[in-house]
Amino acid sequence: MKRVLMICTVISLLCLSMNVFAEVNKKMAAKDWLTMEKLLDEKGQFLYQNKFEKSPETFINNWQDFSKRFTKEWQSFSQKYGSERQALMTAFEGVDKPGEAKKEHYQLVNELTDFTVERRTKAILEWAEKAAQQNYRGWESMKDPVPEKMELKLKRVQKALKFYEAAQTLNPDGDYSDFIKKAKAGIKDVAPMIKKALEGQTWPDHNPDYAGPGDPDDIAEAALEFLRKNPQWTKPEYDDVHIPYAARVTGTDWTVWKKAPLTHQPTQYSLGMLVAFKGENDKDIAYVYHMVFYTAEENGIKKGLPIRYANSKQYAKYQMLIKNISGGISTSGHRSDSSSAGGFGIWRLLMSLFLIAGGIIAANALIAGKLPQIGGVVKVLTGLVMPIGFILILLGLGGFLCNLVRLAPHASILPQFTALALGIIFIRKSPSVQKNSKVAPILGKFAFLDNMESPLGLVSIVLGFLHLIIGGFGLL
Repeated sequence: MKRVLMICTVISLLCLSMNVFAEVNKKMAAKDWLTMEKLLDEKGQFLYQNKFEKSPETFINNWQDFSKRFTKEWQSFSQKYGSERQALMTAFEGVDKPGEAKKEHYQLVNELTDFTVERRTKAILEWAEKAAQQNYRGWESMKDPVPEKMELKLKRVQKALKFYEAAQTLNPDGDYSDFIKKAKAGIKDVAPMIKKALEGQTWPDHNPDYAGPGDPDDIAEAALEFLRKNPQWTKPEYDDVHIPYAARVTGTDWTVWKKAPLTHQPTQYSLGMLVAFKGENDKDIAYVYHMVFYTAEENGIKKGLPIRYANSKQYAKYQMLIKNISGGISTSGHRSDSSSAGGFGIWRLLMSLFLIAGGIIAANALIAGKLPQIGGVVKVLTGLVMPIGFILILLGLGGFLCNLVRLAPHASILPQFTALALGIIFIRKSPSVQKNSKVAPILGKFAFLDNMESPLGLVSIVLGFLHLIIGGFGLL
């Protein structure tokens, strides 16, 4: 009896220990489930070629670290549960899904059996070799590029070197040494040319064949203002801040971008422009992009401003020296080359306002009878005839000289000459000027203008308003 009781006790203890062991195994399996799931989630970052090409060295270092950890955990995992799909499905079929797990057990098994470090390493190596060859051939094909493309030539050989070095790391037995050697030599050859190319870069003027509508200076200022208000215009290709600095119209026309599907009538127009941005990494360098600006998209849309959208053309960018760019914006937000032919700048506003003021003074006899309610304004302006005269001369002469520098001598020429004529008439009236033995003879040659004062006044008022509204179009 005692022997039977002892046997039963032993059997009970064995059953109990087996149950405990099974529970321990389930807990261990759940823990291993989470470990492998986290590794599978982590391997997702190594499935995208664009991430590799963006930073091959960092990508390869991370991959090597991950592949070592995954291989170690997979060996331990497969020793416990097997490496074949069916064995793993059986092993985890009775295991409760851990609370932190995102995948079901069959999803975990499918991903584990579909993934191997060897296959992924081979795929990454193919990316490296292909990218290295493309950039290497691209660099070799650019024998004597224009200055704008010199930066691209250097970038291609630099990329070729990085990709070949990445391939060498993944495949130490591969034959990449000659390519790596030539790429390093190429970098030494091209790098000094970059500085020379930057010195030779010139900032273009607006496209002389631009057909309108709109004055190119107005459009350039509107484009800069749009970019300042919409900093997310596109993803910049230089790793730096991008502060809009200068713009030039490069297109010949606002071209049709979209049409209505049934009527084929334009619903959106676009215009090509060149835009320079300032950065913070190098205060002497500007980032220049070929960009496209768009109108709103709607039926009956007209060419021209306002701008609603903008983006840069892919890979169509280069660097140049800030000092070589004319037409940049000053700290106050206005273009540094603003003139009477300028866009929405202060020069254009001043020209318009003083033309109107000068016109009211010159045509006061005619205006007083027609508009007696502004008699007080006329009286105040007439008392300022001398300073207004000097300012009109400065604005007219300064605007004309600026346009000569810009190789646009006919821009706004009518407002400029009218401002000069009125300014001379007003200055001639000054007793102090008439007594000046040096100035009086010179101004005396313009005595013929005195009889034209009233008509010039009316013309000045009209030109002032036109210049304010549509200044920059041809002679206005």
